[in-house]
Parts: sequence; structure tokens; C-alpha cells
Amino acid sequence: MFRYARLSDYPGEFAHPILTKRYQERFLADWLPRYCPEGARVLEVGANENTTVLSVLPASEKWIADPYSAVGGSLRRNVPDLGPGYHIARCAVGENSNALPSDFFDLVFSSSVLEHIGQEAAGFDCRYTPTPPEGQETPRNRFCEEVFRILKPGGVTIHTIDHAVRNLTFDANFRAPGFEPLLPGESIDRGAMMDDADALRQTVTWTPARDPLPPEKARLHSVLIVGYRKPVNAPARWARIPAATPAPGRVETARNAAPRTLVSRLVDRVSRTSAGREASSSSPSRDGLDPRRQARGAPSRRQA
Repeated sequence: MFRYARLSDYPGEFAHPILTKRYQERFLADWLPRYCPEGARVLEVGANENTTVLSVLPASEKWIADPYSAVGGSLRRNVPDLGPGYHIARCAVGENSNALPSDFFDLVFSSSVLEHIGQEAAGFDCRYTPTPPEGQETPRNRFCEEVFRILKPGGVTIHTIDHAVRNLTFDANFRAPGFEPLLPGESIDRGAMMDDADALRQTVTWTPARDPLPPEKARLHSVLIVGYRKPVNAPARWARIPAATPAPGRVETARNAAPRTLVSRLVDRVSRTSAGREASSSSPSRDGLDPRRQARGAPSRRQA
């Protein structure tokens, strides 16, 4: 999956110049269920407090990874009260997310998040460059490597990304750790995309005045859609065990969740593993634990 948003995808629904965010929710609500089997474990990156898409997926475990640090379009600094049924990892994926378990999720997705990774290092430049600065690419590579780690073999990751022209190079970031295209054969002609009258674009500013964007800027504000799969034969790996007090990267559960959450079970398993190693160094079953279930520990979305 490597394409850009088009008005003809959902005729008549997104003609208004500020509805690019709504298009992304519509697209994800349409496509994610195809890769979310009943009982799946799903992680949304940078959801903030908007669970519009995540809430309707038939997942047995619904996770959110968000630093809640008031960056990337969000002013929130505290963890929202989402009620029971959500696991919240207060972290930025690829930065301090080593509490998230390896080979664990069936589906990882985001909406209007990835464009913020490395954005400041690039001077908030939305124009295309075939050679992005290292300050932009390093955190993007770390993000993609981390998503690869936490997905199960065969797991899927899908993202809708603003400023499509600038972010076409994300394809290389995702392929580097070993991801395979979700829908092979799709490609984007950059010039054709910029000139395509059918391309969905934001054509006004986010200011209250909604001032029109100059045509050349509006051409840069389309929506990129990417999707990849972790190879089924990708080797499983041991999760890194977080420090005793992993601070901002620790995994937190949403308020009011059941006390025996997956997170607490992971912590218990890590504790039992450590105790078992002290008691005996010769146990062939490593205390009978599944290594993939040991604990290992992006900016928020919603600019409007």
C-alpha cells in the first residue's frame, strides 16, 4: 500500500478544504478491519484522546502509545480517562518505548502522526527532497524499526500521513528493517500527484480565519497512505526488559481498567523469570515463559 488520498475514493464526502483529517479517519475505518481479525491486539500510535477508529475495531486488546507531551499538534500533558478496555503506553515509539513487548501486536496504525517525526530537524519544510537531513531520518528509522519489533510476524502496519510530498521517503524508512509492501505494485508519480485535480488537499490554513493557502503550498498538502507487513518468517526476538523504574517509557493502563491487566501479567512474568534465574541457572524451560511475552519498554495527532 503506497498511494495518496483522492476525492474519488469517497465521492462527495470530502470536498470541503479542511476535511483531510476526516478523510483519514474514514479511510482507516474502511481498511483497518480487513487486517484486524477477531481477538487481535491493536496499537494506535499518537491517538491522543481520539479513539474514533480504534474503538470500533474487533480487537481483544486495544492499546495507545502516546507521550502526552503537548507536541505534534496536541496540547494534552496528562493521560486521558478513556475508561476500561484501553491500555495506554505513555511513550514515543522509537524513543522510549522499550516497555512494549516484542512480536506482540497484530496491527499498528496512526493518523496524522508520522509527518511530525523529525519535522523540526527539517525546519518544518513540506517540500520534497530526495536526500532528507539526518536529523529527520534518524528518528524515522528508529520508529520503523520499533514498529517492526513489536509486530507479530505477519502483522500489519498502516499509516495516513499529512504533507504527502515531503513524506514520500517514508517508504525507504519502512523497508529498511524488513517490511514488505502490504499491496505490492503500488507506486506514486510525484509530479502527477502534485498536479492531480483528484488529489485530496488541504487548501486553507488551520488558523480560525481559514485563510486560503497559495496554490503552490496547497499542492504540498495532500495525504499519503502507506501500509506494510512484517514477513511471516521474520525471526522472533527476546524483548528488552525495562529498568525497575522506566519512567516516561513505562506502560500505564487506562483508569478504571481491570486490575489484572496484560501489563501487570507481563511485569509478573519478568519478576518470576529473574527469580528463576537466581534459583537455578540450568532450567531448560526458562521458568516455562514465552519469551515474546516479556515486557520491553510519536508525537500526538489532531491538529484540528
